[in-house]
Amino acid sequence: MIALEKKVKEYTKAKNLSSTNKIKPNTVLLREGPSKKQKTTPLIPIATGTSGDNSIKVHNDFNFPKKEKLKSKKLIEQLFAEGIAITHYPLKLVYLKTSFEDGSKCKIGVTASKRNFKSAVKRNRIKRLMRESYRLNKHLIFNNIEDNFAFMFLYLGKEMPSQSKITDTMIPLMRKFVDKIAKGNK
Repeated sequence: MIALEKKVKEYTKAKNLSSTNKIKPNTVLLREGPSKKQKTTPLIPIATGTSGDNSIKVHNDFNFPKKEKLKSKKLIEQLFAEGIAITHYPLKLVYLKTSFEDGSKCKIGVTASKRNFKSAVKRNRIKRLMRESYRLNKHLIFNNIEDNFAFMFLYLGKEMPSQSKITDTMIPLMRKFVDKIAKGNK
C-alpha cells in the first residue's frame, strides 16, 4: 500500500494537481494514451515513386476500409452468376471485373459454409482469419492490377484452419489471380 501511495504522490506532483483535486489512496491509476485530437502515424506509409514518365503508386497500407467491403446484394448475386473462379484448396476465389460508384479499386467479401460449420462462432472465426490474411497481403493484388474487381473468398475446408494455413493458401491464390489477369484471361 505504501508503494501505491508513493506513486499517487508522484503522479499528483507531475500533474500539478491542486489540493481540491487530490487523488484518493485507493484510486487505480490508468496509463494515459494519445488524445483523440492527436493522430498516430502509420507504421508503413503509402510510398509513391516515379518510373520514367509514369507515376507508380505502391500500395503498402495494411488497412481494410469500409469502401473495400463487398456488401451490395445485387453485386454479390452478379458475382456468383457471372464471376470466374480460381481454387487453391481450401480457398476459392470468385472474381468479376466491374466498376464502383465510390471509386474504390477492389471490393471483397468472405464466406464460410453453414453446411460444413454449424456453429456461427466457427464460421465467424474463419471469416475473420480470411479478412486478416487479405488485409496483410492485399498489396499483391493492388500493385499488379489496373482495373476494378469484386472478389469473394470462400472457405471450402471441413476443419478449423489456423491463420498460417489461411495465409499460406491465400498468397498463391492471389498470385494465380494476378497471373491470370496479366495473361488476359478475364
